[in-house]
Amino acid sequence: MNKTKVIICCEYNKLVDTIISQILDREDEFKLSGIISINDLPNNNKNLKSLLLGDHHDIINKIKNNFDIILLIGYPFIIPKNILDKYICINSHASLLPQYRGFHSTGWALINNEPFVGYTIHIAESTFDTGSIIYQYKIKTTLKTTFRVVKKSIINDMKINFVPVLSDYLHNKIKPISQPLNMFPKISSKRSIRECFIDWNQKSIFIERFIRSLLPPEAPGAFTIINNRKLIITKSSLYNCETYYGTPGKVLIVSEKAVLVKTLDKALWVHRVIYNDVEQNANQVISKVGIFLGIDLIAQVLENKKI
Repeated sequence: MNKTKVIICCEYNKLVDTIISQILDREDEFKLSGIISINDLPNNNKNLKSLLLGDHHDIINKIKNNFDIILLIGYPFIIPKNILDKYICINSHASLLPQYRGFHSTGWALINNEPFVGYTIHIAESTFDTGSIIYQYKIKTTLKTTFRVVKKSIINDMKINFVPVLSDYLHNKIKPISQPLNMFPKISSKRSIRECFIDWNQKSIFIERFIRSLLPPEAPGAFTIINNRKLIITKSSLYNCETYYGTPGKVLIVSEKAVLVKTLDKALWVHRVIYNDVEQNANQVISKVGIFLGIDLIAQVLENKKI
């Protein structure tokens, strides 16, 4: 039986290490011919350093050997068409395609309150995250779902199913499903620091979900400003009063357990924060009622005008 010769393009991590181990264990089916990694490989007993081809896929065009398949696992670059035309190229993407093509897709899906999130294994094309779908793993979201929970669930499923799915596909046991062309899917982009800033002029339910979707250390953390410094909020809960008018971002209550902050419609309890790189209770940092969190441009203008 001819072995399938594999090149892996990746950001090397524990998940990739597990997948590589499984490919090496299936020595009657696969031959690992090379690794292209955008970061360093660890020292280990698999002698993987000898398989390291470089940090960019351009090296593939310079290799004389013929390869059968390229696996993209957490690889951030588009593979050129001339390479895609020559090899089978399989990509893993952290969304339920065709929705949320692009970067940081899981976070954006959670922020947008999607009922399901997950990941897709698909045939790569020369545009981001298009190509026929081979496998999808769905996770139902709840009012407690965090980025951390989703990431862990995706990694666990990939450790179990990625290589078996690849094998089934190569043995024609899976028929790829084309992504629909007659629709306009949601597209996600790389998240900037601006897009982690909490807008208190949003409704409470959105801000609470925004905080859960960006929890560190897996994500940068949703943050506001106090004393001209970043304040990352790591735990919050809804204050289920009736909707009423007030100034968003204003601190309403400082208790022993939490701090209550006005939002657009209601208010939000802030329980835990990270300030000066230390996680602590919110009242250890926010100690005064009546102050504003965030950037109050109106107050700055009034102060500058001495009004």
